[in-house]
Amino acid sequence: MPNTNTINNHVPSLETCKRMKELGYPQKSLFFWAKYDDGKYAVGYDDMAIPKDCAAPLASEILEQLPEAIDSQRQYELFLGKEDNSYFVGYFNAQMNVSGRFWRQEFSTNASEAAALMWIFLKQKGLI
Repeated sequence: MPNTNTINNHVPSLETCKRMKELGYPQKSLFFWAKYDDGKYAVGYDDMAIPKDCAAPLASEILEQLPEAIDSQRQYELFLGKEDNSYFVGYFNAQMNVSGRFWRQEFSTNASEAAALMWIFLKQKGLI
């Protein structure tokens, strides 16, 4: 099981956050990635007086940006789950047979990373 004692385990990776910023993800968040004088990146709080490179949103912040359902008839609804040591975010249809229930799923050991990967996918497909 991953160590969850640091904020880095509760926000998406630096690379994922940079990609989200490139695609237009809102840059208002409780946390952000910043490059310090030693050249290393770390997660900081929004009210810290250092230059911010990109938002480092929590899973709850990203989930607020995802649509509750994918189509107008609400066939595929948003879900978040955990199996073993992996979180998943996706769209699910409980009415369909097993082979068609999942429209799309993203997995990670970090819930924010899984949600961020789903946001990136939807943005690239023009669905948000």
